[in-house]
Amino acid sequence: MKINQVLSADEIRNLVQPSNLRGFQAVFCSWAIIVGSFALAALYPSVWSVAIALVLLGGGPLACAILMHDACGSSLLSAGWLNVVVGA
Repeated sequence: MKINQVLSADEIRNLVQPSNLRGFQAVFCSWAIIVGSFALAALYPSVWSVAIALVLLGGGPLACAILMHDACGSSLLSAGWLNVVVGA
């Protein structure tokens, strides 16, 4: 099955076009998960909360690296200078 059989050309164009709203939402959510994981482990110090925080923190650096890669390729945000600021 090809993607063209499922989505129209306009839908594909909307998905691959950079958007400031989606870009900032992705950056905010990634950092919110990282900060929330540290807060969970600090506020509720138990084996289970630390285990949950470690699982969540395992994907945080990868998510930030992917967002940084997209920003360096100017595909995270629609404004070029914002990609430089956010991706740095």
